[in-house]
Amino acid sequence: MTQLAPPRSAVEALPSGPRQCRPGRRAALSLSLALPLALGAGRLHATEPIEVRVPAFDAPRDGRPGYFFEVLELALRKTQDSHGPYRVSILKEVISLERAVQELKNQQLIDVVFTAPNPGLTDGLQPIPVSLLKELNNYRILLIREGEQARFDTVRTLDDLRTLRAGLGLQWVDTKILRHNGFRVEGSAWHENLFKMLAAKRFDFFPRGLYEVQSDHRRYRHLGLAMEKNLFLYYEAPFYFFVNAKNQVLGQRLETGLKLALADGSFDRLLNSYPEFRAATALQLQAPRRLLRLAPLPGGCGALSPSKPSC
Repeated sequence: MTQLAPPRSAVEALPSGPRQCRPGRRAALSLSLALPLALGAGRLHATEPIEVRVPAFDAPRDGRPGYFFEVLELALRKTQDSHGPYRVSILKEVISLERAVQELKNQQLIDVVFTAPNPGLTDGLQPIPVSLLKELNNYRILLIREGEQARFDTVRTLDDLRTLRAGLGLQWVDTKILRHNGFRVEGSAWHENLFKMLAAKRFDFFPRGLYEVQSDHRRYRHLGLAMEKNLFLYYEAPFYFFVNAKNQVLGQRLETGLKLALADGSFDRLLNSYPEFRAATALQLQAPRRLLRLAPLPGGCGALSPSKPSC
């Protein structure tokens, strides 16, 4: 079998367009990953790399572009022999999720987003039915104020917890789920503000994913915040890749690649290479917490099934 020499990697920045990006956030580095082309007999796909454009919600750290970018590249690499070469381009500017979803719906600037299914936001997009964080995003530990653990020690039921006020992002699906379950929720458009609002007693607890809560606690402990010790709040909010519903070729490729990675163990190896995910798994195995399970949104999307192919 003849194999061509791999093309050189290119560093490429996608223009962000004239719209204003989120204030106060650093521009993320642009990254393109060009992978070698391996030709097999009888292959019928194009030899030019397809470009997959993704938003940059956070700046790279520790020399890595971030888990969601790496798992996307893993899925594309697993299907390189069957679908051809590719290039992942990360948008130069950090933009909001709402803007990224709109660009995806308009088939401009963005080809893939990664988020939890969110009725009203992800409607009309095609989810790829492989949970990128497995169940790690379904379990929540509460951030509270230091010295207030006693207020939560008496919580036995959801009704007990409903006497307290939650804080969450305005457009998050979490907010919709908690309100559907009868909780009072104080919202903010800016993630960073929620920690300050908790410290200022605007609300009583801030539910955080297992992979988020420990790093959040370390980062904002100076505000007088603590991790609640006894409770797990559980609701389905899995993260999926979403593509434009018209882009069936990319959607099928990503689903195939993710399932191949799950089957050969490379998906789990990548997930476990991130310290926050290893720490999240350890949290699940620590002393048992009281599990408070929330009802899903009616007609909404949690775990996908053949009867709910899109959101």
